[in-house]
Amino acid sequence: MTNLENLSNIPIGKELYIVETGDWKVLTPFIQLNKCNLCGICELYCPTGCMFENEKIVEINMQYCKGCGICANVCPTSAIEMRAEK
Repeated sequence: MTNLENLSNIPIGKELYIVETGDWKVLTPFIQLNKCNLCGICELYCPTGCMFENEKIVEINMQYCKGCGICANVCPTSAIEMRAEK
């Protein structure tokens, strides 16, 4: 069994940037701002925590985005489109 008291100091969420994975991706997320309603679902589901709301837009830290497309799949307004990496 795991002692849960020892887990309390483990960082979670966006602060857990360990490896820059941005060079791995083949696809890049592109946010269509006119469709985005800032619901935060993409931010919640992003496995690397690289998506965040900044005032009235969602930004992506491309150094940590691995192009998995989860954000595009969970977006209720289809505001995120995955495009081929250039």
